[in-house]
Amino acid sequence: MINKTAPQLLLIGGCPRSGTTWLQTLLADSEAVYSRPNETHLYDVYVEKLCSLYSSEKSLFNSGDGLRSLFDKKSFETELVKPFIDSVFNKYAEGIGSEEIVLEKTPSNIRYVELINRLGIPFLMVEIVRDPRAVVSSWRAAQKESWGRWARKSVFDICATWSRYIIEGDHAKYLLGDRIKRIKYEQLIENPVGTLDSIYGWLDINVPEDAIRAAVKKNDIQHVLSNRPLEDYSAQAVSGRKNFIRKGRADSWREDLPAGDVSIVEKYCGALMERLGYL
Repeated sequence: MINKTAPQLLLIGGCPRSGTTWLQTLLADSEAVYSRPNETHLYDVYVEKLCSLYSSEKSLFNSGDGLRSLFDKKSFETELVKPFIDSVFNKYAEGIGSEEIVLEKTPSNIRYVELINRLGIPFLMVEIVRDPRAVVSSWRAAQKESWGRWARKSVFDICATWSRYIIEGDHAKYLLGDRIKRIKYEQLIENPVGTLDSIYGWLDINVPEDAIRAAVKKNDIQHVLSNRPLEDYSAQAVSGRKNFIRKGRADSWREDLPAGDVSIVEKYCGALMERLGYL
């Protein structure tokens, strides 16, 4: 599956507050994986705006002005958008060896699979999903933090967001087949060594079990919550975001989420929850 002549691009995606950062930190501990700790937001901020501007030209201009006079949609994407994406990842992976996997984590990556695939960019994706009751509980906690302004939504909106991400993941599976792997946060919590080993097997790379166990021990949630040196990868990944990492338990929502919110989540997300084994 891996192209040994060039670094392989691996993207992580999933609904925010589903464990994407922890998964990234665990994978980045491998010598075979290169990842920067910060999210690029390449697609949801930069590419999204480029494509949106192109699509809205008719409403922006009352004449034939704009890039539509030079590019149709296909040439706009292949001649402008794709080279921009390529330049970003060339810079992202600057100086690494061809044997390494380049890992980028931005939760919304999963929403742009169709575009990335259409552009012919070779990539693999790991999608991580989590019980929506736990996701809502985590969003509720994030709402109280200065970095969590994006999370200040109603429980109904959070349910809609979670559902949209799951459906996007289903669509990504339809498009990518075995180039995408879906894992559950709960599996990562309960059996981190086995879950990571299954990801490495899917990637067709050999990571010794003792190395996986060392990564799991090093990045244990309670260890990460302690005061660690800023140069440590996991510390950089959450730098400036107080309480970004919370309890690291699969069922903490049972203690934190009001019964009314639980009822709303189970009502509005019930069908997807049942299909995923959460009900």
